[in-house]
Amino acid sequence: MKAVWIAGGVLASVVNAVLADSVISDGVPMGLLQADQWQPISQLVSGGQWVSNCYQLELGQYQIRSYDFRLNQLATITTTSYPDQDCVQVPTGTVSIAVAWQLDHQLTTEEGMQAFAMDVQLRIGESQELVNVKQILYYQQDHLYLGISRALNEYPHRLDWEIEYRRAKASGA
Repeated sequence: MKAVWIAGGVLASVVNAVLADSVISDGVPMGLLQADQWQPISQLVSGGQWVSNCYQLELGQYQIRSYDFRLNQLATITTTSYPDQDCVQVPTGTVSIAVAWQLDHQLTTEEGMQAFAMDVQLRIGESQELVNVKQILYYQQDHLYLGISRALNEYPHRLDWEIEYRRAKASGA
């Protein structure tokens, strides 16, 4: 159950972003990745909004999360909570946070997939404490998956296949 993965949920909700201090080339952040690794990532960065399926966070609580990659290395993560498993009833709440993100290197997951290591930085709680989160991202065409982990300070070793993000259609398209 997703309640077991609270840290992973926090990570996933925060995940997908980190410090924006690398060089920008042609609108794409250039960090430690090789030039041939940037093609799929440039599509992600310019891809706009990614929206998850409706998934169970814990008993009686379901969510849809979206990541809006409108600016290089900056994103907005919006989480909307629902009381029903189809996420069609009136939402019980919505939270949006701004995060900074940076891609680091590629790594092989337990499933044998080549994922990107991603560092995410965000502020949480009333004190707005700055938190750094390590995440992995697996991207293929119009599908995006994040890692699942109990620790925020280590890169996950496996992907969360239960939560699938799809590229949102552009308005007017």
